[in-house]
Parts: sequence; C-alpha cells; structure tokens
Amino acid sequence: MNESWIRALTLYDGLVEAGWKHILPFRELARALSTSKEASGLTAVTSHETLILSPYTRYPDWFEGRHVRVHPMTDGTIRIDRKPQQFDGNPTQTWTVPLQEAEALIRSLIAEL
Repeated sequence: MNESWIRALTLYDGLVEAGWKHILPFRELARALSTSKEASGLTAVTSHETLILSPYTRYPDWFEGRHVRVHPMTDGTIRIDRKPQQFDGNPTQTWTVPLQEAEALIRSLIAEL
C-alpha cells in the first residue's frame, strides 16, 4: 500500500467521523482493494467519497489518462466507471453493482490498467 492509499483511507475515516453513514462499508472496500495485487503500483485519488484508481502518479494524468472511478451510493450500491485515455474515442463504461459484487469487478478492471 503506497502513500496515496493511506491518504484516501484517512479521508474516508474523516467522512465516517462526520456521519457519512454510507462511507463505512465503502472504506472497508477501499482498504481491501489497497492491499490487492491488482492495485499494486496504482495511485488512489479521492474527491470526497469518490475513489479514482490510476496508473499515473500526478495531476492531470489521474483524470486525463485511463482510470477506474468508484463511487458509493447511499442505497448501498457502488457505481464503477472505467474511463479510457482522454481522446481515445472509446466511451466510458459504467456499472452499478451491490457492494458485495464490487470488489471482484473493480479488481478485474484495475488489473487492466
């Protein structure tokens, strides 16, 4: 787990403390992803509760390069977007899955980054 994951998990700890109830199970998902072999070497970037997983180490590459964006919904589902390289021409792919299915799908997507 690199420093970017530690910062992301710390941010989620703060959101949990602030009463964002849907973040606690998502924080556990993020922790599980942080120690997976598929996430090794990836950068974790947060924007509030959204988690961006990128093979790039700096801005603006996190957003303009290929990445997977993970967002917890208040109904307990997880929205997952696979973003292609900017100007690639391929569309963003999006899934909304139950929390229990999210880890396997995310791991398969980030393995391709």
